Amino acid sequence: MDNEKLIKTTIATYDAIAEQYANDFFNNERKEQFAHEFSNTIKQGGKVLDVACGCGGMSKVLAENGLKVTGIDLSTRMLQIAKTNVPNVDFEIGDMRNLRFDDNEFDGLVAISAIIHLPQNDVLPTLQEFRRVLKPNGKLGLMLSIVDQSFERVEKEVYDPTLDIFYRHFSLDEIKELLKQTGFAKTSFQIEPHIDEDSGEQVTRLYAIAELEKELLKNVYMRQQHGTEKV
Repeated sequence: MDNEKLIKTTIATYDAIAEQYANDFFNNERKEQFAHEFSNTIKQGGKVLDVACGCGGMSKVLAENGLKVTGIDLSTRMLQIAKTNVPNVDFEIGDMRNLRFDDNEFDGLVAISAIIHLPQNDVLPTLQEFRRVLKPNGKLGLMLSIVDQSFERVEKEVYDPTLDIFYRHFSLDEIKELLKQTGFAKTSFQIEPHIDEDSGEQVTRLYAIAELEKELLKNVYMRQQHGTEKV
């Protein structure tokens, strides 16, 4: 299955399970705690992009903390639920791999269980897109499960095993290297054992807040200009 088919299959699965997913995950205590932690790094009234926003739970808390939030997702059903649950946030169809927004538009960007649905060769260009729309010293918030060795595969959706969903499972080393390559030098990591809400299995969950570092960012741009980094 090619990359676009993997993405489309995953979107269709989220459309199908949207109501169940929202019932279970719209209110999530640890995610809300992370939203508060991230909000504390952004100036009051700052602009934040919530990519793969799903049913809007993260966007809701960010907006309650005084931030101007835009949420994007490729699941139309998830967005319908988000718009109903969080009417004070702007939600729209959007692909995190190809953001419609201007350079340096946002003070922060959150990607909650988002890049886990990207095939490997889409991950670095997507992080470069995140970097593009963030202001210098902008903040990136990531939440995802990590494993010892990275791998990717199509899995059966727990809510409905007749449906397929694509996952990339990242190692901590891979995440650190990807952030370094894209100019996110100042990063705080929280690594916690966690019971996966879908499978009931114990996993390791990563919460990261990364800041674009001006000097490293300048070096990244220089490498791009000399053709040594793929954009």
